[in-house]
Amino acid sequence: MKKLDEELLINYYYYGWELSSDNAEFPVWFESYEEKIACLCGYQDFDLGIERDNIDIINEINKYIYGK
Repeated sequence: MKKLDEELLINYYYYGWELSSDNAEFPVWFESYEEKIACLCGYQDFDLGIERDNIDIINEINKYIYGK
């Protein structure tokens, strides 16, 4: 599994946040598991009203992807 750049993961996270804020459906076109997880984290965080800084976002994504 190729580790994606943290900046790219953050961008996918905020893309998910934006989709959720627009009440849009979750996309199915992702090229990797990491992209999908990052987007899903943002999607869910908006829905739950959770706000995180970039370090917390990366830590949360890594927890789901790598178990760390």
